[in-house]
Amino acid sequence: MLHFFIAALCAVTVACKSITPIRLEPTIEDSGALPSAIRISDPKSTPQLLRGFYELQAGAWRWAEPHFAVDLGTPAGAATRGARLVLDFNLPEPSIAALKTVTVAAQAGSLPLPPQTYTTAGLHQYQPEVPAEAFVKDEITIGFSVDKFLTPPDDGRNLALVVTAISLESK
Repeated sequence: MLHFFIAALCAVTVACKSITPIRLEPTIEDSGALPSAIRISDPKSTPQLLRGFYELQAGAWRWAEPHFAVDLGTPAGAATRGARLVLDFNLPEPSIAALKTVTVAAQAGSLPLPPQTYTTAGLHQYQPEVPAEAFVKDEITIGFSVDKFLTPPDDGRNLALVVTAISLESK
């Protein structure tokens, strides 16, 4: 019995020494390239929200201030063909009832993009074309401005749009 115990102990000791340590290796998710699309509901997108966003609401959207900005990765082919910027947002009924119209404009890097005016409540997309010359690096800062906003009493926040997603799409 003692021989069996010693043999088993030796086997366990030898087996433990032959285990190789786990080594972390880069994966596709860790490529370092900045995504060209942000879903406000995705916590991994938070570092790309540079300024002008309030806290996440209902796990899906954020109020944006009248001036807000994000960093986006340059989509494939954008440096030669340009891209389309897509801002998915909601204009709540109380906002449009009080403001009547809301105009959204953007700047891609240093290039201003054409504004768009909205007159109805609900879901909207702002989709200006971004010229190829805006894409000089692997990432680009997109700044947005909204001409009108609400400041609810006893709140202190300047509420312009309810933002759900922002992306650059290849043409």
